Amino acid sequence: MNKPETIPFFRWREHYRVGIEKFDREHEEIAALLNQLHDSVQAGRQHGTAGPVLDKMIRALKKHFRTEEDMMEQYRYPRLEGHRADHRALARKLGDFQKEFAAGNAALDEPFLSGIKDWLRDHMLLADKPFGSFLEVRRLV
Repeated sequence: MNKPETIPFFRWREHYRVGIEKFDREHEEIAALLNQLHDSVQAGRQHGTAGPVLDKMIRALKKHFRTEEDMMEQYRYPRLEGHRADHRALARKLGDFQKEFAAGNAALDEPFLSGIKDWLRDHMLLADKPFGSFLEVRRLV
């Protein structure tokens, strides 16, 4: 008897694609790490495998933010500063959480993970996709 397919915490959908291959690959990687983090928490491994996965996800996000901002700067994207501010706010929130988690003063839980998932989804759809359109209109991608 086959096990039913489990639905990932963050289900990747085609409409999340920005149209910039590097961005889309990195977004999928971050979504996969968020799913790994959620799976670790659900399995009760919050202080086992979850910590390293959290660290890896934060590193991937910061790297991705630099990639986006560098390209936006290169093409003089008019919404760069607002985009950069959004990135910094999430990076600061995650950095603060990471320190508290490592010190044993914070727990990974469903509301925290859902907040990250919602931010990522909304950011891709409402902030990153317009940049993809900006480049497409100028025939740069």
